[in-house]
Amino acid sequence: MSIRSLVPVKNVAPEIESLIGAFLDWAGVERSFARETIDTYRRSLERFFTECGVSNVEGLSQGDVLRVKRLLMTRGCSPAYIAVIVLAFRSFLSYCRTVRGIAALDPKMVRPPKRPRVAVTYLTPDEVRRFVDSIKIENRWAGRMRVRSMNRPGLLYRSLVEVLL
Repeated sequence: MSIRSLVPVKNVAPEIESLIGAFLDWAGVERSFARETIDTYRRSLERFFTECGVSNVEGLSQGDVLRVKRLLMTRGCSPAYIAVIVLAFRSFLSYCRTVRGIAALDPKMVRPPKRPRVAVTYLTPDEVRRFVDSIKIENRWAGRMRVRSMNRPGLLYRSLVEVLL
């Protein structure tokens, strides 16, 4: 199965597509969104409305949002990817309500999925000592003695000590 088969072909109603374009123009000017952010929001909103299949913003319900999130989860999308889509949609809803005056779903009712916390493992003081001891200070090259720069390992060591203390 190819990855492309998991992503449906874009199918967004023209009215919503023009509203998305106006939102992204507004976000670029009023909220100073970077080009990459605008591109991500465009992909996210197009994906949401393709999966949702509605043709107007006023007709959206909380059930539609739940259905799209469930559909993305069953397709194996990560919680972080789904959160990007949901947060872009929530920002879009806020724009529709406040700037355009459209009676859309309350953005506070739309919540991204919980993302699992990543466990962070720190080095023990013994592991830090072994790391620093493994750095060669002197090196023989072409018969002459040269001293290596301690900048990078020293910076890393100082950072690790700050984390451990």
